[in-house]
Amino acid sequence: MILYLFLRNIRTTLIIGTSIPISVIATFGLMYFSGISLNLISLGGLALGVGMLVDNSIVVLENIYRFRVEGYSRTEAAVKGTLEVAQAVVASTLTTIAVFLPILFVEDMMVSIYFGEMALAVVFSLMASLVVSLTLIPMLSSQLLKVENTDEKERKGIRKGFKRIYDAFDRAFGSIEKAYKKLLTWSLAHRKNTILLAVMVFLGSLSSIFLVGVELFPASDEGMVNISVSLPRGAEIHQIDEVLLEVEENIASIEEIDTVVASVGGGGAMGAIISVFTGGTQGSIMARLSDQKERNRTTAEVADEIRGLVKDIPGAEISVSTAGGFAGIAGAPISIRIKGDSLEDLEKISQDFKRMIEAVEGTKEITTSFSERMSEVQVHINKYSAATYGLTTSQVANSMRNAVSGIIATRYKLDGDEIDVVLKAEDSITESLANLQQISIPTAAGDNIPLNQVANVSIERSPFQIDRSEPQRAVTVTGQIGNRDLKSIMRDIDGALKEYPLPQGYTYEIGG
Repeated sequence: MILYLFLRNIRTTLIIGTSIPISVIATFGLMYFSGISLNLISLGGLALGVGMLVDNSIVVLENIYRFRVEGYSRTEAAVKGTLEVAQAVVASTLTTIAVFLPILFVEDMMVSIYFGEMALAVVFSLMASLVVSLTLIPMLSSQLLKVENTDEKERKGIRKGFKRIYDAFDRAFGSIEKAYKKLLTWSLAHRKNTILLAVMVFLGSLSSIFLVGVELFPASDEGMVNISVSLPRGAEIHQIDEVLLEVEENIASIEEIDTVVASVGGGGAMGAIISVFTGGTQGSIMARLSDQKERNRTTAEVADEIRGLVKDIPGAEISVSTAGGFAGIAGAPISIRIKGDSLEDLEKISQDFKRMIEAVEGTKEITTSFSERMSEVQVHINKYSAATYGLTTSQVANSMRNAVSGIIATRYKLDGDEIDVVLKAEDSITESLANLQQISIPTAAGDNIPLNQVANVSIERSPFQIDRSEPQRAVTVTGQIGNRDLKSIMRDIDGALKEYPLPQGYTYEIGG
């Protein structure tokens, strides 16, 4: 219908309309051979490409029609009309393709996954439309295109059914055409002023580059708020449950919250995996808000109120984030990775960076990957003392492992199944440092000596997890953004961090 409103010819409309499904089908073929499936991302790219599919075909068809009006035969008009604009059509298509192709070479994993297929779908659809416009359109034009007014009766019938639509379109488009004609006449009569005005608009648009914010994904209002609660390692489940109950009581007064789902630790295989890395000391609350039409505040505004209500709960580290959308998939928008050798220095630098970033307007939920220190037993074997008893460090370590973890002494068969018989020391051996120091170590002479004769056993506090980046240790400071765009926030953060006196051998990288 839109094509017919402009072309006003049923034959030309059919020719152009035929090019759309042909181009889409050809695009599906290219996607198949490239291993791209039909999904939300690729269909989004195809939707972008469909809007540009008819451009090349219309340009070629209109030029062919011009040659037909000038008196050329169908075949001559198709050949001359296509060749005259072929170079321009190819150039315009390639310039559009050049805009999307660089996305395929972006190294960032998130951009590559979520926009690579979209870019390919657009490129494939444009390539298909180019081939169709230079081959199918001339062929159909040579067979169907007529200059004579042979379908006047048919057009009258169509006009009669849609008279109001056509009249309204003619009035609107006629007004636009008159205004454009006046503007074009004035521009041709005032060339210097036209060029000066164009230059001013261009310079003005350049200045706006620094005013427009930059971020990877726009904020979404999905109506989901995630509240993560973390307690010190060693905390009991009932303690986490008590904190979650307190959080629920604090946020119960928020009118926008519809339902609340709380979980401690987690169930299933994923919950077990999470418990290994978190020490089983985490819980979460997922708050679902009422429908967007039924509330006056956005998800981000509700999340800000929740932060204020739960920030003073003692003994727990609580973070609040908005769930859903691409932003959640992409991770934290603020990410600074600090690399160095000493854990103590990294901890100090990361805490300093955290305080500096928190002072920047628009930042929130600033955390570091430097996990809290936990108690662990460290055994330092004195290889010289061990050698006097004919022992090596590996023999001492194996004896300790056998006492604490046990060793398979034999296997017992029952109904076709083998059951391991594990021999180890009593469980009380790990209940105190004194008991550990008394672990019996067999010597080469056949005697047994306590562990503290050949090793120093102590309880130390160390990080639960140590990250590395290439050969160095690393700590990452991450955070969320609030009422400012990411570009301006990162500019302020970069300016603040440049003033920090990093020790020699320590570096940081800004990401996000």
